[in-house]
Amino acid sequence: METSNKRRMPENLKRYLVRLPGNKMYLPAAYRVVWFRDELPHWSIITEIVEGGLNACYAVVKATILNEEGRVIATGHKTETREDFQAGWVEKAESGAIARALAFIGFGTQFTPELDEKPERPADSPVHRLQSEEDPPSAAMYAQKRFRQLANERGIKDKDALRQWLKRSIPGLYLLPFDQFTAEDWDLCYEILCQELDTLESGAEAPS
Repeated sequence: METSNKRRMPENLKRYLVRLPGNKMYLPAAYRVVWFRDELPHWSIITEIVEGGLNACYAVVKATILNEEGRVIATGHKTETREDFQAGWVEKAESGAIARALAFIGFGTQFTPELDEKPERPADSPVHRLQSEEDPPSAAMYAQKRFRQLANERGIKDKDALRQWLKRSIPGLYLLPFDQFTAEDWDLCYEILCQELDTLESGAEAPS
């Protein structure tokens, strides 16, 4: 496996950095993929379930990054269980494996707490349609519905409550009108809320 020095993050992605407990900064998996696609459009990412799956109630997923010649540059693995993440443990394991593999070649390495010896548990949500600049309405509607279902369970049930949560958790989206949210924006909301739930379940303090 080859590694790379830290890459310079594009300015347009810095708005998506999230502060985790312990004052660590985290770049969600979806935006590491955006960065990767912009910088290396001819490279590819392949994922596979190497153990477990939906029926096994756990999953070990491997992500492999290939250069334009098809040579393996880096790999990453992630394990998730249904007990830890009932909303979609296979998808979470997949995007987590992708995030780890990307970190190994310099995409967000400095913002990857999952590589620490005692990492936090940032939730790596599924990655949706990252190669297009605009999402069709159906993709954004699906992503919004998924987030709002989880938000309702957390007690974030109206627009005012959602705005207050955005102000605290994702300031970069706080002033953006909801009808301008893309599927990526709603996926980010889902991912960060999952991370907060993981933090609460582990007994640590949620970000304030």
